[in-house]
Amino acid sequence: MVSDAGTPAVADPGFLLVREAAAAGIRPEIIPGVSALTFAATAAGLPVDKFAFYGFPPVKSGRKTAFFENIAGEGKTVIIFESPHRLEKTLEYISEIIGRNTPVALIREATKLHEEILRGTAEELSGRNRNRNWKGECVLVISPPQQEN
Repeated sequence: MVSDAGTPAVADPGFLLVREAAAAGIRPEIIPGVSALTFAATAAGLPVDKFAFYGFPPVKSGRKTAFFENIAGEGKTVIIFESPHRLEKTLEYISEIIGRNTPVALIREATKLHEEILRGTAEELSGRNRNRNWKGECVLVISPPQQEN
């Protein structure tokens, strides 16, 4: 299993191949490459002494609300992947459910030509980039909820 887009088996079903190979007596050779997850944890500038990875948020609104309610109760930094087509709505969910003053870092196209790292609150990132035509691989790093004033 080889990937030209990050580390295989992170937020994809690649673990199935590893599991089946191991069960068949085949020893997988793991050669780690760049991972958007660890790149984002490092580049965010947010506390990652403890963090959780939640993968991609659900698409349906009820499940998405529950997803972000779980993140709000996590008490540590959370890293998620998101489709560029759903990014604006996701920033709105973070602002509404976790808190408008929640520190967030958006890492787009990590290690690629158009790499971009945006930092601010959920509300700032949503407002500052409203109606932007997002493209590429996006990772959001969400700090633990801050007290609202």
